[in-house]
Amino acid sequence: NWQFGDGSSSTLSIPNHQYNSSGVFTPSLIGTNANGCKDTLNFNNIEIFVPPLASLSSANNSGCEPYYSNFNIHSTGDSISSISWNFGDGTISNSITDTISHLYNNSGVYNIYAQITDINGCSYQINQTDPIVVNPAPTATYSALNTYGCSPLTVLFNSSTNINNSVVWNFGDDTAFVNQSSPSHTY
Repeated sequence: NWQFGDGSSSTLSIPNHQYNSSGVFTPSLIGTNANGCKDTLNFNNIEIFVPPLASLSSANNSGCEPYYSNFNIHSTGDSISSISWNFGDGTISNSITDTISHLYNNSGVYNIYAQITDINGCSYQINQTDPIVVNPAPTATYSALNTYGCSPLTVLFNSSTNINNSVVWNFGDDTAFVNQSSPSHTY
């Protein structure tokens, strides 16, 4: 009869046992013969460690490419010995610091996690709850018609952009138009 030191037992000859809590446990094997005589064999202690409570966060979870983000691991105690950061874009960085920065050059949605190893050699993964969302950087082209002539000169402008946000025109003479893709301006 196996006694695992945590209140669990087994009558299997070769049992598997999972310890679900931390602590020091002394397993033993109790053998009983046909005459009812018993012998107990105590094994070396088994010590199960508690991983530190930890969470992963970033100050801001979205922006436009290129996007620079800072990440923090908040943990109880000082038992972290190494961190393998996975930024979700194919980049992995190993460090011992609980704060790190990363540059995202491309738009996309990135799930972040860190593999933490503590001073006892226990390894576990923590995930950032919200993904990093990197939006495409705006690109714009423009053209101007009738750019040469005598004052007053009316110039026709035209723009094209990859996003549907506002377009602000600066004509260089302290006047501006907002949300017009094809304004005209008189100089």
